Amino acid sequence: MAPEQVEGRDADARADIWAFGCVLYEMLTGHKVYSGETTSDILAGVIRAEPDWSAMPAIVPRRIGELVRRCLQKDPKQRLRDIGEARIAIEAAMAGEAGPGPAAENVPQAKKRDALPWAIAGVAVIAAIVLAALYWTGRGAQPAQVVRSSLVLEDPLSGVFSANPGSPVAISRDGARLVYVGAVSGKAPQLFLRPMEQQTTVSIPATDDALQPFFSPDGQWVGFFSNGKMRKVPLSGGPATVLCDAPISHGGTWASDGSIIYAPNLGSGLMRISAAGGPPQKVTVPDPKAHELSHRWPQLLPGNKAVLFTIQLTTQSTYDEARIAVLSLETGKWHTLVDGGSYARYVAPATIVYAHAGTLMAVPFDLAKLEATGQPAPAQEGVLSTPSTSGSVEYDVSDAGTLVYVPGTARPPAMSLAWVDRQGKSKELPVAPNGYASPRVSPNGKLLAVQILAGGPEELWIYDFARSTLMRLTFSIGTSFPVWMPDSQRLIYRTRVPSFSLRRKAADGSGEEETLLGSDFEDPGASPLTISPDGKTLLLGTIGSSGAIGLRALALDGSRKLETYLDAGYNESQADFSPDGRWVAYASNETGRQEVYVQPYPGRGGKWMISSGGGQAPRWSPRGREIFFRNDDAFMTVPVETQPTFKAGTPRMLFRDAIYMAQRDYDVAPDGEHFLMIKRKEASAGENQVNMVLHWNEELKGKVGK
Repeated sequence: MAPEQVEGRDADARADIWAFGCVLYEMLTGHKVYSGETTSDILAGVIRAEPDWSAMPAIVPRRIGELVRRCLQKDPKQRLRDIGEARIAIEAAMAGEAGPGPAAENVPQAKKRDALPWAIAGVAVIAAIVLAALYWTGRGAQPAQVVRSSLVLEDPLSGVFSANPGSPVAISRDGARLVYVGAVSGKAPQLFLRPMEQQTTVSIPATDDALQPFFSPDGQWVGFFSNGKMRKVPLSGGPATVLCDAPISHGGTWASDGSIIYAPNLGSGLMRISAAGGPPQKVTVPDPKAHELSHRWPQLLPGNKAVLFTIQLTTQSTYDEARIAVLSLETGKWHTLVDGGSYARYVAPATIVYAHAGTLMAVPFDLAKLEATGQPAPAQEGVLSTPSTSGSVEYDVSDAGTLVYVPGTARPPAMSLAWVDRQGKSKELPVAPNGYASPRVSPNGKLLAVQILAGGPEELWIYDFARSTLMRLTFSIGTSFPVWMPDSQRLIYRTRVPSFSLRRKAADGSGEEETLLGSDFEDPGASPLTISPDGKTLLLGTIGSSGAIGLRALALDGSRKLETYLDAGYNESQADFSPDGRWVAYASNETGRQEVYVQPYPGRGGKWMISSGGGQAPRWSPRGREIFFRNDDAFMTVPVETQPTFKAGTPRMLFRDAIYMAQRDYDVAPDGEHFLMIKRKEASAGENQVNMVLHWNEELKGKVGK
């Protein structure tokens, strides 16, 4: 290891020149450059000691001696700039352009004349052997030394905590490039590129709000998710392209045949789409009889014939109880490889790694039979993961066996709650930063229901504006998507453990929970969206057999009658009732991108697209004269009339600011002049480190199967 590697500093090709010098020194002298009783002694010598230059034979030409000295300079800037310089020095020595070394006068002249040609020839042979060894070792033909180091990134990793963050780091298959989601102060998270042989990073344009990056097989493109879409962007420069909708994404993997397999939503299976665009195709559908809620975090196995993925179960409390499965793309069937873990990745030549309790576990794997062939063993501790919310783990592995990971435990939350006016000026609520989501202001404006994600499974809390206090409302595991009843006294929400249900409860915590829909409902991914002003109807977002999101209406009287409202095969979601209950605003991707529409309720009789150029997350103003919506980081409004029929004006932007979370994570105050939003906080110090393990696959060989 070169000194910069020992010290955990950035390393480049000059570390290989150091290694060349070490081997050349040893072969010329018969001694190691540094030795000691322990590895620590050797590494200490690398940092502080000088080689024993007196051990260099006197017959070695001066130019070759200088070559070794240049290779073993501790400061990389003082080393050879290119290994080609070594070839030049050797050729010059063989041509007789260099005199003998410093100790040559101690050797009889006749002996020098006899030995010199052989020494020069030996140096040439040694150089050829060493260069060939370096060449082939870099390509995995020979076992390589495991090297651990840390990369300090110029921009901190994104500190935005959400229910499904995924890994913020991805490494290209050849291990030459690292892409990560970085957070620059006051701006939206975006992608950054770090070539491994360089010490600088560059931002990738048009990647605001990026999540879950993944490389194309050739390393020239990066796929990612942002603002409810899956996108791709060329690393050579150029705009990002939208491929499809992915409202609540859970990972993607890019095949060498030009297709991408991805998980688009909560409660969904895996989908496939061409990287060139086109209609998505369904790959898997979760099996409710086997308690499967969703399929997520896919990775294609070599050969593009099978996919690893995580199965979320309706019976689990955390993703340490999820399953690792493998799907045959030839038969369409899948089976469980591991009970208890998430976020699996294949490491050549024959290992599956996955996360359990903050540790990467390794299990031997037969790629031909798609079967685990041994018992799991710990492989790497201290990898940042989110077992309580999404099952994501912040690591990636290249085909060459290089591991990159973010060290630590569950990331501290990095968001605050704030009132924002029409000019985008904000005033934060006096509550501690946390992992907030789905804020909902009560109709009377006195209370706020909010989901808290960090520190454990999702729970609902109630904030009292008058008292400036937070009170925990739910105590069952995995409660989310709160919606207020018109009386401001009760809420409806979803639970997922021990099984799916929709429940209603008093906001002051009194009384028992009332179950509205139970585990017998066919869609465990359904989520409550909006309640009619008369309190008689709840609109649900449900996932149909095609994988698209539709809207269904649940009667809140004793009948619990359930009817389809919208189910056209598109993603139709994020619905909101108008204040008079006669209209529903919602988002749909029927044009190929999400736009905001309005339709009458309960009957048909017209449909109006009120956004232009994209829109999502519509919310009516309390008086029904405006509809607010988001278009990426722009907060928009459009004037509307609802009497005698519906009519919409021209959308205009109120403000643009990427510091506020997008999609459903806002609500409108009763005055119609303020918005309760989730505000990003700056990433904390220490979130800019990525650990790297070169040739990790060699280390795994000694761990699996024991």
